[in-house]
Amino acid sequence: MAGGGLAFVQVSAGDNHSCGVTADQKAYCWGDNVYGQLGDGTQQSRSVPTLVTGNVSFIHVSASWAHTCGISADQRVYCWGSGGSGRLGDGTNLQRLSPTQAAGALRYDAVSTGPAHTCALALDDAAYCWGSNAKGELGDGSTGEWNVPTPVQGGLRFLQVSAGNEHSCGVTTNNAIYCWGRNLFGEIGDGTTTDRLTPTRVAP
Repeated sequence: MAGGGLAFVQVSAGDNHSCGVTADQKAYCWGDNVYGQLGDGTQQSRSVPTLVTGNVSFIHVSASWAHTCGISADQRVYCWGSGGSGRLGDGTNLQRLSPTQAAGALRYDAVSTGPAHTCALALDDAAYCWGSNAKGELGDGSTGEWNVPTPVQGGLRFLQVSAGNEHSCGVTTNNAIYCWGRNLFGEIGDGTTTDRLTPTRVAP
């Protein structure tokens, strides 16, 4: 038990804030809140777990730098905090101080937040990303910025997806790793330092 008797089942540590989900499917966040990334309807930083507003039941949360996203009990993606670059996926670039549902009717079972973009897995294991795309981190074959969930190209099916700093990676259903986006330091893992706009298999 922690946080005044709260029983947590999942936690995510962001840049300067953290969020967790309790056994009764409540989301709590604490830390820096200058962008509204705690989701409590304010921009006041908190030093103890503070309930995310909106009466949404959550099964998973992912905290990043200036925004947070979560999977609701009915398998929708909700995001809050800075909407810069479209990272909240609600069709705008607006800041949101409380959970706002991502655009579209898709349902998801996983979400991962990077500093300026977000990726999620739909129930059919297809990956979708949105937000900043300067280096191809959305995997849609372009460097165009999107503020709604956008399909990752290639027709791959994923077990897991992870959004990083200007790049993304995923584990496919046949247990291979693919990455896309910035490759300045070789973070794509394909033996080169060439940026990749679509999923590229990590070298064996």
